[in-house]
Amino acid sequence: MNVLIVSTNTTAAPLPSCRWAPARSPRRRTGGPRGPRARPHVRARPCAALKRECALHPPDVAGFSIRNIDNNDVRKPVAYYRDAARAIAAFRAVSNAPVILGGPAVAIMPEAFLALTGASFAVTARASSLALLLEALGRNTADELPGSSAPAHCPRA
Repeated sequence: MNVLIVSTNTTAAPLPSCRWAPARSPRRRTGGPRGPRARPHVRARPCAALKRECALHPPDVAGFSIRNIDNNDVRKPVAYYRDAARAIAAFRAVSNAPVILGGPAVAIMPEAFLALTGASFAVTARASSLALLLEALGRNTADELPGSSAPAHCPRA
């Protein structure tokens, strides 16, 4: 399974982080070439880079990490969630693969992000939940995961 992980974090302030680091990729859990593997991170901006990556390596699943909702500055507010929505729209233009959301912002407002982006799933718990979801997707049993419901899924560990 080819997994594309996209970091939508486009600024260095506040301190950047990525919840789904390559060290936590499902390959470590499942092992071997037959298990899911993560593609390198692709910056969501510009969206052209995301489209190029999808053309070169068509993913079976895409995970979008959303770190911040906004910059928490009432004098000069910046809404980062719009960048994530644009990146997912660019991805949807070139791929029908399921979209999984994750990251601190998604953990705070999973339903809102699912509605905004039209994503297939949201992981609101630890990164290990991503591995469980990917395994379930590979077996076509994602609807059986605890905390899931159609059409949007929010697995919780």
